[in-house]
Amino acid sequence: MQISCYTRKRFSCIILMFVLLFILSWTQVLADSPLVGLKTAANQAGINTSNHIGLTLGKVFKQVLGIMGLLLLILFVVGGIMWMTSGGSPEKLKKAQGLLVNAIIGLIIALCSYAIVDFVTTKLTSVTT
Repeated sequence: MQISCYTRKRFSCIILMFVLLFILSWTQVLADSPLVGLKTAANQAGINTSNHIGLTLGKVFKQVLGIMGLLLLILFVVGGIMWMTSGGSPEKLKKAQGLLVNAIIGLIIALCSYAIVDFVTTKLTSVTT
């Protein structure tokens, strides 16, 4: 089956929008925290403000789970497009349904992982502060 040039361009634009959205959301993560001034003042007062490895890993895991959410969104869109363009073909419809079911399973796993990471990070924060 040949994919038309218009479909390729449209799919490329959708992927480009998701990549730009990811880059823009990532810059917020990399931006300086408003607590930088407080940490400077605390360091000058002799208070230890070093981050613990658990907190750092929690932040990394949360970002990875955010990326997984973006990938799941892309899978939902691709599965929906496959379903809509199946043209009644049982083989294509079954493939699209399989992709959507796998995306839902991935979503459940990602949400459970996020809940666990959030719980552990919260407990580590409350213990270290």
